[in-house]
Amino acid sequence: MALYFSGSAGNYAEITGGYGNTLSNTAGMISFWIKPIYDYGVAIATKGSSTGALFCQTNNAAGRLFLGINDNFPTYNDARFLADTWTFVCIGGNNTTNLEAGLAYVNGELSKYYAASTAKWSTTAANLYLGRYDLTTLPYKGWIGDIRAWNRRLTPTEVLAVYNNQSVTSGLVERWPLTESSGSTITGTVGGNNGTITGTPTWGGPEIPYGTPSGSSRPSSPFLSQVIG
Repeated sequence: MALYFSGSAGNYAEITGGYGNTLSNTAGMISFWIKPIYDYGVAIATKGSSTGALFCQTNNAAGRLFLGINDNFPTYNDARFLADTWTFVCIGGNNTTNLEAGLAYVNGELSKYYAASTAKWSTTAANLYLGRYDLTTLPYKGWIGDIRAWNRRLTPTEVLAVYNNQSVTSGLVERWPLTESSGSTITGTVGGNNGTITGTPTWGGPEIPYGTPSGSSRPSSPFLSQVIG
């Protein structure tokens, strides 16, 4: 089960008490599964277009995921994906000056570091949006499933465990499985931080293939870790 977004600007979901009020910390990470079928759109974002945003944007034409932290739009991730295929993403970081201020994992493997000078983790409270970037731009078309949020940075072993649908409870502040079959409420199963659907996103769809994205096998080392700065 997952939540489907149609690619129209008025169709999105918003979680006001989950991400911003519980992840306003010195570090944090958020993981989710996406199955995009549209050319260009933001699957998940915080704070819309203001400074401090954390977002995942798809570009099917380039076959690329754009992962941004703190308005660091030019520093796009090298991660590749297939349209109409489930992909696991885990992004976040910390607010210190070391080189792991921004981290991006795709299908359980580290894809890129972001330098602290350009991608510090924001401690400002922010809502979590699904299916849009701000009120009117970059609507997402495709599926989103199983969102989890932590108030600390995960280790590579822990990220891989989440990719394989194992529990990582230390620092876990919320999980939104997105397995509801009806209604306009997104249920938070850890901290009770529920979200609200606006427009006509629909429940159902394909099962998430934990551990192996559908239609492909997990490469042994698909990406190079890089420092941007």
